[in-house]
Amino acid sequence: MSKLGRYSADRKKIEALTAAQSKTVELADCGTVFTCAGGNGVSAITLPAISTAGEGWWCKFILIADNGTGAVTVSPASGDEDKICVASYGGLGDSTNAANVQSDSAADTVFFVASKALAGDSMEFICDGSVWICQAFSADGDKGIDISS
Repeated sequence: MSKLGRYSADRKKIEALTAAQSKTVELADCGTVFTCAGGNGVSAITLPAISTAGEGWWCKFILIADNGTGAVTVSPASGDEDKICVASYGGLGDSTNAANVQSDSAADTVFFVASKALAGDSMEFICDGSVWICQAFSADGDKGIDISS
């Protein structure tokens, strides 16, 4: 029996965001997993325009350290406000219900909450050509990831 494909067929592109800065995600960053240092790491991330990204474009953000005193926000490009369809699982809402789920069909921003988001919390953004679809996961039972509309 022969092997199909290459051993590296599912390797991910990784980019570390470490400095306290703003990051504008580029079209060429499709398929990239961005690691975000907590604390004094990157603070504001802007996605590419939906019309430029197009159907199938995606990226993911993962905290690699507990988030310190500053939130890490992910927002759409100017003109794409109210176009994030997000479902957040795990630590959202009431701290007594760690299985809480939160959703919004027209969010403006999704963010790792300062002093609550934990290492391993993640957000994945997929463009369907007309909106950003976001799936967010948090281990914190008291809103480690939140949204604003």
